[in-house]
Amino acid sequence: MPSENVVVVIPAKNEEEAIAQTVAKLRNSLSTYNLRIVVVDGNSVDKTVERAKDAGAIVVRQDGRGYGDALFKGFLFGAEELSADIFLTMDADGTYEPDDAPNLLNPILAREADFTIGRRIPEVGALIGIRKYGNYMISWLTRTLLGLDVQDTQSGMMGFRSQLIQEQDLSVKGWGINTEMLKRAKDIGMIVKEIPVRYHKRIGDSKLNPLHAAIVDVAVALRMLRDTEPFLFFAGSGAGLICIGFAIGLEVIIDWIRTGLVTNVARVVFSTLIITVGVQLVSLGLVAEMIRKLIQPRSARGLRKHRVL
Repeated sequence: MPSENVVVVIPAKNEEEAIAQTVAKLRNSLSTYNLRIVVVDGNSVDKTVERAKDAGAIVVRQDGRGYGDALFKGFLFGAEELSADIFLTMDADGTYEPDDAPNLLNPILAREADFTIGRRIPEVGALIGIRKYGNYMISWLTRTLLGLDVQDTQSGMMGFRSQLIQEQDLSVKGWGINTEMLKRAKDIGMIVKEIPVRYHKRIGDSKLNPLHAAIVDVAVALRMLRDTEPFLFFAGSGAGLICIGFAIGLEVIIDWIRTGLVTNVARVVFSTLIITVGVQLVSLGLVAEMIRKLIQPRSARGLRKHRVL
């Protein structure tokens, strides 16, 4: 039996149809591990709490709102109350296969990785339409912007050493937490490994708005690019504006070369304004890069009171 404390954190809200099955299968799959399962309940109005407790989980009430807030509530409870060495996350809706949990934990226990993330292999009908193509697009964009060597950056099944919590920025409370944690793991030098996992059709109705989730993930990726690579973010934006400004003013320059006259003053003013803003952004990028090197990653801050149900 592995001696390190493993805590599985499962956010749940109105998941009475699947939560007991998810918890029971996890306990069976990880029966040889030093395991605790924490279900963070987002004020469910059905029998989620009762069924999770009956299946053997510890249920903690979520004080805030959102997927990210629920995960951090579980992380803080696991770190402070259960002395967690390793965390594993998964959803309560039956989409992730609990039998795949050892595949994410074992590389961490064997010191082959510090952070593992499941690359979803969906069954027929499990990931379709806008969710399928939206996930591909967001994963590609996140991977490109942040330089992450992970194909499925939006997977909700992750394993990692608890040290990551001490380095985690708690400002992200929504779906963008997946991106935030991956980037933070990379920044502090964790070895990240992607593991194939099965992905099933969810049990019950989905609460996810794919368009909203996509917008949040893009915003998080851009914010993290701004915070971790400010020169690239600001200077890149500035260079783009400078190019646009020159393109707008190109016609005026050509007319001036041909005729010696400036015939479109408004275009000149607009072009100059855009170029000026671009130059200022490049300068801001240089200053922000110097400041970034002086700032250490923020440590975790969060709730210290945990209401066990």
